[in-house]
Amino acid sequence: MRLSAFLLLAPLALLACNDADKDSDDENDDGGGTDDSADDDGDGLTNGEEAELGTDPDNIDSDGDGYEDGHEVTEGSDPTDAEDMIYAGGWPYQPDKDSYVDEDSWVSRTPYIGDQAPRMVGVDQWGDDVDLYDFAGHGTSTIIDISAFWCGPCKGMASYMAGGADDYGWGSYFPSLPGLVEEGTVHWITVMGQNRQGDAPDADTVASWYERYPDPHIPVVADDGTYADMIGWWPTFLLVDENFIITSSAEGDSDRYLEALFAVEDEWGG
Repeated sequence: MRLSAFLLLAPLALLACNDADKDSDDENDDGGGTDDSADDDGDGLTNGEEAELGTDPDNIDSDGDGYEDGHEVTEGSDPTDAEDMIYAGGWPYQPDKDSYVDEDSWVSRTPYIGDQAPRMVGVDQWGDDVDLYDFAGHGTSTIIDISAFWCGPCKGMASYMAGGADDYGWGSYFPSLPGLVEEGTVHWITVMGQNRQGDAPDADTVASWYERYPDPHIPVVADDGTYADMIGWWPTFLLVDENFIITSSAEGDSDRYLEALFAVEDEWGG
């Protein structure tokens, strides 16, 4: 081919190549398409998996229920249904909770500052099995309230936290607590250690407690003996940090069993 002819045809060939790629579905093109192997929203699901599930690949929480799509798939709830959640109560979820476990530091006696509060799974007022370590690692301290169904002061605290009567005067000591828990500044877990008869609690026990003292911000979890066996008075309050290390607690003296609550008021209550 003569050089002049080549120089004439070469630009036409380039144009033809460009035209052939205009309608290309090449998903790696910068100009369009979606890479099914990518995870655009960082929720642990690829774009292709999200397409199959019907979730939004650009939204980490497609149904807006507070739980990431990938976490819901892992735990078996529906990431497209806001009514189907990991926890019906909307409690925190920690996918890496196993990493917080240090069984060597757990205690089965009166707890002291520096001990790690034991991990426990118990049924809550909605019938879900709640892992207490789902509350770990969120940058928030947690109050573990160990109560019994027959205990008057325990009932008084539950009533006060739920906005009911304050027959025991808890509010005069801890006026900020309900608001702090409601806004999520601190978490609160009520571990129900005994039922009305002083026996091990069950699902009916915690459901009945919640019916009496309905506070949507507080999970009521039936103890399996883990916490009830290491305290000597009711209620006992443990304040734990995000690693579930006890930072304030009773220390063998019933006169000090409110120390954890005083610590919360001092630090966050103003």
